[in-house]
Amino acid sequence: MNQRIVWRVGLFILLLINTTTGLAASFSAKMVQTKSGETQSVPFYFDDGRYRYEAKQDGRPLIILVDRNSKKTRILVPDEKLYLEIGNDDMESLMNNPYEAIRVMAGTNDVSVAGTERVQDVACDRQEISVNGKPVMTAWIAKSYGFPIKIRNEHNGDLVELVEIDPRNPDPTLFQVPAGFRLAEKMPVAPPAWADDVAEDEPDAAPR
Repeated sequence: MNQRIVWRVGLFILLLINTTTGLAASFSAKMVQTKSGETQSVPFYFDDGRYRYEAKQDGRPLIILVDRNSKKTRILVPDEKLYLEIGNDDMESLMNNPYEAIRVMAGTNDVSVAGTERVQDVACDRQEISVNGKPVMTAWIAKSYGFPIKIRNEHNGDLVELVEIDPRNPDPTLFQVPAGFRLAEKMPVAPPAWADDVAEDEPDAAPR
């Protein structure tokens, strides 16, 4: 029977999504994100409420470590060997991390559970999030992992999907800040793209 069940607002949905991560499942995958018509693919790792993926900011590689147990996100900057620490619910996290964004949205808006579908041959609960009656996000929550393996933004068509899922346990050190990294208060400003060219063009300093 095709029946849609709608819950209004918060605590129950937050508990629904958060407790599913308590399945203690682990996997590795490839995170494929399509945004504004451009597609990029990065490694993704999940283990018992923690996950890791890679990103770029102004061309600079970043590593994102999210721990839902401690409710902390750590943004690693390998080139500078430093990291930032923010809350999972901080605006910076919600604007850049689709998984935390949809978790928070599900707790503050209408959520329709629209049946079960298979994505990447994984059984998923399809959840549709609406704001003022208008669909804004759709997520496919894997039953075996308690985590969304596909998220679609209904407003602009952006899509993020986990593919090539491998159920083996990732190396636990992947979720740790490497030794030698220091905690920073804010993201350092990346040098402009032409900085290296300027440095190469500068004449050697005259000997004293």
